Amino acid sequence: MARIEKSKPFVDTLELSDGEKDLQIEIKLDLNSVAHRYRPCQIALVEAEKLAEQNPNDPACLNAYGEAICSMFQLIFGEVNTEKIMEFYEDDYSTMLLDLMPYLAQTIVPALQAERERKISQAKHARRFL
Repeated sequence: MARIEKSKPFVDTLELSDGEKDLQIEIKLDLNSVAHRYRPCQIALVEAEKLAEQNPNDPACLNAYGEAICSMFQLIFGEVNTEKIMEFYEDDYSTMLLDLMPYLAQTIVPALQAERERKISQAKHARRFL
């Protein structure tokens, strides 16, 4: 009998605190699904950030930067949790990004990379039998 296990989602809890209020975010990601959309979001965020830095008084550039941050967070945290995070940070996108980027870089990105490597290994193994 062959046994095949379905890929498990990435599950984590993120706790935010500012000394006065606390917020707990439950994260459940299908890494395979997120992996395909993460890189375009990351590129859009970097490009929007550069434009906002070059044009700090241009509302369109600042708006595009805010939208890029929201897109990244919605991908990782989901729409409902992103709204909660934005409320927690009182729509201060820059502080929100600075506080949460280490979590993305140290936790989410390595999980995405590990999933990618696992899928590549699976594909190589499967090709041997075709």
